[in-house]
Amino acid sequence: MSTPNTSTVGVSKTYTTLQAWENAADAQSGVDGHAAQWAECYSGGDLGSMVLAGWTNPDSTDYPRIFAADGEGHDGTDGVDNDVAYASATGTHVIDIQEAFVRVENLKIEDKQGNKNCIKTVSPNCQVLGCLFVNSGSVSLGFNQGWAIEHVVT
Repeated sequence: MSTPNTSTVGVSKTYTTLQAWENAADAQSGVDGHAAQWAECYSGGDLGSMVLAGWTNPDSTDYPRIFAADGEGHDGTDGVDNDVAYASATGTHVIDIQEAFVRVENLKIEDKQGNKNCIKTVSPNCQVLGCLFVNSGSVSLGFNQGWAIEHVVT
């Protein structure tokens, strides 16, 4: 595994939205051994929606990872948004993954309209670990083959 390039995402961080991080990180994936691009997410504001696409050959050792920083993850309840690292959207999927081997960990993810997925993908070998899905509709996770889903609260 190459050394991950970890960027911070949140209010007053390197990037203020997940999409801004993704736009920069996909251009760096596979450059100079930095296929592993990680987004360390912080509380304080909505991280927004994101389409993760256009990366250079992510694999099981060099992969995109989106995770709540230590002490910034949810507690399993739908509490105050700004107290935890969270992403939300209205009218679009919150996190739309179009690459393999992506990991999403310990975020609160909310579909504010209730008719889209909190996380959507058709890509294989992705992992969703410890996330809290808040969705007023009937669908929280749209996925295809090869997914690992653990400790997810809906």
